[in-house]
Amino acid sequence: MAPALDDNIFLVCEFDLNFKEKEINKIIKLLADLFEELYSIDDIKNWNGDISFFYKYRDKVLLYFKMYDL
Repeated sequence: MAPALDDNIFLVCEFDLNFKEKEINKIIKLLADLFEELYSIDDIKNWNGDISFFYKYRDKVLLYFKMYDL
């Protein structure tokens, strides 16, 4: 039986309507690349459900947006 998501992870983002599509695509690509840089498929498959597993990603995303706002 094939995995339900076929090794895909869905990234859900919400943006203000003032953002342009090009800018949104750039940010989403950056977020996806960052996630793939931090976690392998095996990391995700072996994830035990503990949300703290993703704290490193959260911290990097928060830092990115903090720098983005400067």
